[in-house]
Amino acid sequence: MVTIDENGVLTAAGKRIEAKTVIWTGGMIASGLTSQISTRLDRQGRVEVTGDLRVVGTEHVFAAGDVVMALTATKVTTR
Repeated sequence: MVTIDENGVLTAAGKRIEAKTVIWTGGMIASGLTSQISTRLDRQGRVEVTGDLRVVGTEHVFAAGDVVMALTATKVTTR
């Protein structure tokens, strides 16, 4: 996508796609800084944290947001 506006999108190939609703689902990679605080990273570079957002393997380092891989009892979440 090159541009998104109220009437649709324009692709890098120059094709215009008319749409009243556009849902962006682009991927993300966490900041490379996460590798400086932990070696426990997932494929996107997110750091593993405990339930209280403490970086696994540390006592006084916390993380939140897009750089976090939060483990729950049943699944992995990104919050």
